Amino acid sequence: MGGDDRRFERIGVACLNARERLEGEIDLYIVSLANRQSASPIPHVVQNYSFQQSAIGSFQTGANSVANVHQNVEQGAHPQLIAALNNLKAELAKIDRLAAHDKGEIIEIVDDGATEAAKPKPNQTKLKSYLETVGTAVSGTVSTAANLKPAYEGVKVAAALIGINLP
Repeated sequence: MGGDDRRFERIGVACLNARERLEGEIDLYIVSLANRQSASPIPHVVQNYSFQQSAIGSFQTGANSVANVHQNVEQGAHPQLIAALNNLKAELAKIDRLAAHDKGEIIEIVDDGATEAAKPKPNQTKLKSYLETVGTAVSGTVSTAANLKPAYEGVKVAAALIGINLP
């Protein structure tokens, strides 16, 4: 029986120690809540930045920061995009094949993109999808077909003017 008494005594001491630690944690939590309520709010600072012809749309720093992005799309850029796509189509016709895609399918998508861009009110989502597909297919071949690089860069620049960034 003497062993059982010592065991119960050790359990009782461990429970008291645990309770004291827990009470200390609760006290610290209550103090931190009180400090948070009495702290003065952080002043609101507004900073405006303008990025022209850049891949950066916004940047944020600090807790609770907010960024509002206003994107201006040039209305007259669609003819430039159509011309760039036609140039890319002509250069694609000159090469034997693309690295990882069927050349005929990509030329068809280039045509679809030019057709969409020529509409009075082009569907931006569709246009972006066409251009990203073309960009992915062509960017892997640019290093092996020298004439594709300037044609693809022309499409990238024209696409950026209407708010579409390509790889």
